[in-house]
Amino acid sequence: MTDSAKLTYVEMPEGIFTSDGIWYHTTVKDLVTFAPVIIEKMGLESLFQKAGDWSRLPVTLTVWTLPCLLLVFGPLPAAIGSVLVYGVMSILAPNVVLYSLIAPIRFMNHPIAQGLLFVMVLSFFASSGQFSSLGIGLIGFVLLRWQVITAIFDFVGKKMNLSSAKTPIHDRILKSVLVSASRKYGAPLTELDRMEKRMIEIMTYHKQKK
Repeated sequence: MTDSAKLTYVEMPEGIFTSDGIWYHTTVKDLVTFAPVIIEKMGLESLFQKAGDWSRLPVTLTVWTLPCLLLVFGPLPAAIGSVLVYGVMSILAPNVVLYSLIAPIRFMNHPIAQGLLFVMVLSFFASSGQFSSLGIGLIGFVLLRWQVITAIFDFVGKKMNLSSAKTPIHDRILKSVLVSASRKYGAPLTELDRMEKRMIEIMTYHKQKK
């Protein structure tokens, strides 16, 4: 999604579900209680849009990095480098949100922008006979856009118990967006621990219902 006006959400006992397919273990009441100034200035739709945009940071940056690495280093280093970029961004994204970069990330995530980039780069590889780079670029683009890489990393992370976080990644990103917005608007958040505790309570309720 690229237009915040099109994003909608529905509130349920298990949390908030947005039209871009993301669950947040929170409620409208909690958000207004813990971040009243930010919600007043941003609006809930804009908040969820920005959190959703930032959650796609690892895929988005990797999509743009892959063709550049292919052009400079070739297929194997590009493949390895892209995996490393995705891994590092997956670690950083939930905890570090740069408010000023959310809009550029939204543009970079647009399928037309990504498609044009790959059409130009892959066409160059095809015309110059660099079929290994062409293949890696095409496969990488498909795996990234179809979220296959995301699913693999999530599966490995869960199996190896790599994350010690108490809340899911989207809840952490939502909280980090609020922290970043608080700096922008000069509205300090003083109850982050209570907010996280409420997220855990709602998440636990959701799991018990299953």
